[in-house]
Amino acid sequence: MSDFHWNYCHDLIFLLPPHPSLPPPSEEIDVFQRISGCELLDGDVQGQFKLLDSYSGFAGNLLELNFNLQKKTSLWSMDSIIDWGIHTESGTKVIVENIYQPICIKILQRYLQREKRYLLRKVKPRVRLLKKTLTHSTRTQVTCLATGFYPRHINLTLLRDGQPIPEDQLTGGILLPNTDGTYQMRKSLEVSAGEVNHNYTCVVTHLSLDNKLDISMGHKELTKSRNTATASTENNECSPETK
Repeated sequence: MSDFHWNYCHDLIFLLPPHPSLPPPSEEIDVFQRISGCELLDGDVQGQFKLLDSYSGFAGNLLELNFNLQKKTSLWSMDSIIDWGIHTESGTKVIVENIYQPICIKILQRYLQREKRYLLRKVKPRVRLLKKTLTHSTRTQVTCLATGFYPRHINLTLLRDGQPIPEDQLTGGILLPNTDGTYQMRKSLEVSAGEVNHNYTCVVTHLSLDNKLDISMGHKELTKSRNTATASTENNECSPETK
């Protein structure tokens, strides 16, 4: 601990307790707490640094400092319960400029770099084409489900005999989050018994895919290519192929 920090804590313990705003002295261990934070602006420009102290659970303001390293300016709280004097003020500036601020900025930059890699990742969707007979009805529901993809933007199209089905005939289309940070979306169509035998295809385009991803349900065969798959069972599932 530096001499400045030692003297600062000494003042807290021996000078502050008599102050009416502070908790009375006790035989328990006195606790000094400090929280600080820094700001990084666009272009890696260092912004404001903020420091706040507390003593033995006291919620008031012992010392609050807003410091701008680039402008070399500082703003001390005007409602501090005690005047720490010019020595403490200048000493705190030195500590902030040479210890707290550089360490805080390095940690923040490392965290932002890690988050950037996370946010810019690409995860391919798993796509399913489902067919289900509705309860108490002769109608059938055909559903195109894409899940586990990132980023969130995705194009989901349901085709009938190769033609896009108008959106006003579909239900769903709402983007929902998964617990692992990926997303899912489904679109459904209700069809009559006479429409079930048509060829239904789910077409997906996403940033993680080189080409569109097709999954088919019906009697017609589709050519299988990269990021494309065909199926003819009632519940079809496909993940993009990789080479």
